[in-house]
Amino acid sequence: MNSKVTEKILNKDSLAEAEQIFGGKHWSEFSDEERVFALLKAFCDNQVKAEHLKSIGDTYWGIKWNDFITLIESYGFKKGMKYDFIPPKHGLTDEPDRIEEAIIFYHPGKGLILWATSYGNKDHINGGTVYGMTQYEKFDWDIFSHCSHGDNGEDKNIRDFSYDIREGLIYTLNRMDKNTRLLPIWSGRKPFMFLVDYAESEVKGYNYKAITNNKLKMCPEEMQEIFKNCN
Repeated sequence: MNSKVTEKILNKDSLAEAEQIFGGKHWSEFSDEERVFALLKAFCDNQVKAEHLKSIGDTYWGIKWNDFITLIESYGFKKGMKYDFIPPKHGLTDEPDRIEEAIIFYHPGKGLILWATSYGNKDHINGGTVYGMTQYEKFDWDIFSHCSHGDNGEDKNIRDFSYDIREGLIYTLNRMDKNTRLLPIWSGRKPFMFLVDYAESEVKGYNYKAITNNKLKMCPEEMQEIFKNCN
């Protein structure tokens, strides 16, 4: 499948397109009928996006938890640690406990650390982020267009990055790998990582740094090699 098609689909902004359809007005100025149209357009566009990403063997909104694990392990990710947790209950009924799963994966050859959680009794992916560091000859905004990124504090040609794993993960990592050099061993400032499940984040005053660091310490030495040189 042409990568330009995937890039176009990932960059599609349904709301902006609806604004243009209705004469360039801001969405806050939409009539009730225009709002309905915009919502239907976004729903249809998202369905097309999900079907496309599924067809090319990539992550998409609503992917099954086990399918996600199989996909990223086929890409070369290994499990660093995993555990079950009981998510918070926000319903008004006496709902039974749901058992969810949190996993830290890592890719030793590419220096990637990936955090993911499930929902629906380990039925679907809930969310997660992949973290990495890359070196490049010339900075190109297009390469990092879907990622959060920052200078690593030492070398201006090295940046750390993170990416929401729920859409186009494999495409994004392949594009990064093709246009830059993913560093198997990070250097400089340790990138921001947030390895907190959604039960832990419900605890008042939780310390995300302590939670994250404790989990990293429980991962195998092979994974800890990735950030051993970071300060």
